[in-house]
Amino acid sequence: MSARESIRKNASLNFLGNVLPIIVAIAALPYTINNLGVELFGILTISWLIIGNSVIFDLGMGRAITVFSTKCIKENDFVQVSRVLACGIQVQLLIGGIASLAFIVFSPFLVESVFTIPSNLVDESIEAFTYASIGIPISLASSSYRGLLEAGHRFDFVSAFKSIFSSLTYLTPVIGIWFNMDIGEITILLVVFQSIQLLALHLSTFSLFKEIDWSLILNFNKDVFKEMFSFGGWISFSNVISVVQENIERLLIAGLLPISMVTYYSVPKDMLDKVYLIPSSLTRAIFPTI
Repeated sequence: MSARESIRKNASLNFLGNVLPIIVAIAALPYTINNLGVELFGILTISWLIIGNSVIFDLGMGRAITVFSTKCIKENDFVQVSRVLACGIQVQLLIGGIASLAFIVFSPFLVESVFTIPSNLVDESIEAFTYASIGIPISLASSSYRGLLEAGHRFDFVSAFKSIFSSLTYLTPVIGIWFNMDIGEITILLVVFQSIQLLALHLSTFSLFKEIDWSLILNFNKDVFKEMFSFGGWISFSNVISVVQENIERLLIAGLLPISMVTYYSVPKDMLDKVYLIPSSLTRAIFPTI
């Protein structure tokens, strides 16, 4: 398959992976907001923000895995692929664990002193943000596996997982409403689905890349880390700027206005952000090719 055909195919798969979540979101969000109420949905939005933007902590490891694994796969050097994946996962879990602990410690401060949350929802909010923090290392580790799948041009798997688990993100509060869950329990369910996604990514990687030496996953290679960080550090800087730029207004609204205002802002903004699907689908397909 030529590079042009590969990019066209992979970009199409990326785009299709985003179609189902949009349809699910359009159907699920009105029901969720009507049943949870704008204040609880605002709290849920912040929980989504904590889990979904954990890329801010990844030091660019996900992209670095794609870059260095692509080269090694072409050279059939799966020992080095194993080292690259091991380094990425270890760094992601370490940094994610530290970030998770930080959020757990500071969640009461954020709820009581930073965000404008009604007093009757303070305990539920602390509980929700604490549980959401647990999802940070899980989300980061998942990006390591996605990086390897993209390096191997297995966008069919990447697209399938994105379609399923992004849809589940919007369906989780619907399920919670059906079973009379509070916002903390709904957040736990979100983290459970994140964990299932991580397991599915691991099993898929294990099945597709049989040459990987999984005994090296526990070995940390300083030289590999230095090389990956020299590339990923710049990506990480870009991720921080991007995440802050895209989400600072939600945090400002949550701090300066009632938490219910986050709902009125987030839903239309998320729908407008979907306009980036075409260019983002294309760039993710181009990246491992070049």
